[in-house]
Amino acid sequence: MRATRPDQAEPWPEFAELYRKYVDLVYRYCRHRLGSPEEAEDAASQVFLKAMSAFSARRNGGSVASWLFRIAHNQIIDVYRTRRSQCDLADVESHPSPGHSPEDLALAAIEQDEVHSVLLCLPSEQRRVVELRLVGLDTAEIAHVLGKTQAAVRMTQSRAFARLRVLLTQDASPVQDTVKEHLNVSS
Repeated sequence: MRATRPDQAEPWPEFAELYRKYVDLVYRYCRHRLGSPEEAEDAASQVFLKAMSAFSARRNGGSVASWLFRIAHNQIIDVYRTRRSQCDLADVESHPSPGHSPEDLALAAIEQDEVHSVLLCLPSEQRRVVELRLVGLDTAEIAHVLGKTQAAVRMTQSRAFARLRVLLTQDASPVQDTVKEHLNVSS
């Protein structure tokens, strides 16, 4: 017997649409937080397995994105808890996409490393808010994911962006414009 919601006889086409819409964002969030493409793929898979098992019972209140990223946030915490050793990025085999040149991939990797290193200068709570903002969540969704009020998220975000501005004016790097672009995101 299939699990169904009373207002919809077949929930799986709706879930398939949710998957198509959010799979890349959830993967990028997991990849950014975990560092390893393999761990990110595993975590994203677990997020969607958990979401699928809870989808029929999900109530229509609140944003689907915040519900999904809350699951992702909790999954990442689970991964951190179960990690026994850090994976060296040099040991991770990368699989470049066939459409990009090695130079493009190298530049993108450098930019990603620079963004990641700047974000590491932030306290963990500020970093989580910025990471969720960078994957496209709004203030209300971030508040739901982190279990905080919108006012607390806005304050944390404001402090994070102020700290990033200071860091970026001290360190001139090619990634400055990209990060500064994201700092101008409004709530």
